[in-house]
Parts: sequence; C-alpha cells; structure tokens
Amino acid sequence: MFSFSIHERFPAVTHLDIHLENRRRIYFDPSNVRRVVENPRNTTLMAFFDLCHKDEFAASLLYEEIPGYYTFNKQNGTFQRRHRGTLVEYHSGLFHEHTLGIIYAIHPNNRECYHLRMLLNVVKGPTSFESLKSVNGILYPTHKAACFALGLLEELWSKFKDNFMVDYVRDFQRHYPDANINAHLENFSNRVLFALQDVLLSIGGNTLPHYGLPSPQVINGIVENLNRVF
Repeated sequence: MFSFSIHERFPAVTHLDIHLENRRRIYFDPSNVRRVVENPRNTTLMAFFDLCHKDEFAASLLYEEIPGYYTFNKQNGTFQRRHRGTLVEYHSGLFHEHTLGIIYAIHPNNRECYHLRMLLNVVKGPTSFESLKSVNGILYPTHKAACFALGLLEELWSKFKDNFMVDYVRDFQRHYPDANINAHLENFSNRVLFALQDVLLSIGGNTLPHYGLPSPQVINGIVENLNRVF
C-alpha cells in the first residue's frame, strides 16, 4: 500500500492545541490520576508561550507559523528548532520546512475560546494568555474584549457586508427597477443581519451580539415590503 500516492502528503500538517487558561485537557486512569493532575502535559499552546519568552525569532511569528521552523517534542513538551530544511537568511542555525500549522477549530458557542483563536491568528509572539488580552498597553478582561479593541469583530462585518447584500440588491432591483438602490442600503444590511441571526439561532440559540456582530434593526416600510416579496 505504500506505493499509493496517499501514503505521502505534502506539505506536512501539525495540529495545534487551543484551550483557555487552566483549562487544558488531560487524560488519566485510576493508576496515574494524581501524577497527571499535579503535572499536566504541556500543550503546544503553552509551549508556544514559553518559546516566545526565550526565542526572539519565534516572538516574530504567529502560532500557526511555528511548525515551519520548530518541531514539538511531546516527551518534554517544548518546541525545538528544526535541524534540516532551507536555511533561513540572516539567522544562523535556523531552518524552515514546508509544514502547515493548523489550530483546532472552535465552535462559536464556546465564546472565550473562539475569540482566543481569533487573537492567535493575528497576534505575533504572545508570551501568556494575559499578553494576548493586552492591546496598546491596556489589559482587557476577556479575549472577546481584546478582539473588539483590535477591531477584529467590527472588521468582520464591515469586510463582508457588501458581499452578503448582493442577492438582496439583485432581487430588489428585479421587483423595484425604478427604485434608488443607494437609498435603501441600510435596509439591505438589516435583511442580511436578520437572515444571519435566523441561522445562528437555529444552530446555537444565540443572537448576533453574542458573536460580536451588530443587531438587526426593524425599519418601517421597505423591510416590510421585502418580507412580503421574499
């Protein structure tokens, strides 16, 4: 079976742990429960924080970029520099290989961990959970608050709002060909928010603000017309 192409995959993939502070997952049985609880296994996330403390180059990287330059030693729970691959220019003894780092997915209902993942995707070289929640010298109480401070949640809606509205605008033009589209953009935006909220309510039972998105506003007139049309 080793002759089949599926036996070898390129690039290699390293899955990266994610968990809240003091909430790492541990595995034990009756014979080792005390030892495991008192000395829990170091996760790749904790090892990443430790690495950024002592390695200047690592502190310039995102979490997902680490496996390209370092390998995780499961025995001692640390990241170690690669010893083969392409030599990194201006960094003696540092090598790079084409290895993808993939942070485990988190359901949006797990809010703090979900926002922690968002921070790990944009913050380079964090040394602790606390440093991830610090923005411009201000320590925020939650990962979600830190995401707001960085503009991550607001930018998410602003970036994709126009794309979400395309179908509503097209259908509206078909039913109201003489209407001024620009005069009704706020209404289309609201229709998108209503639709998104319906989906999120069906999946997790939560409204848009739960995920850091704006609430839909009921606007008289055109929203009622659109509801009748669609």
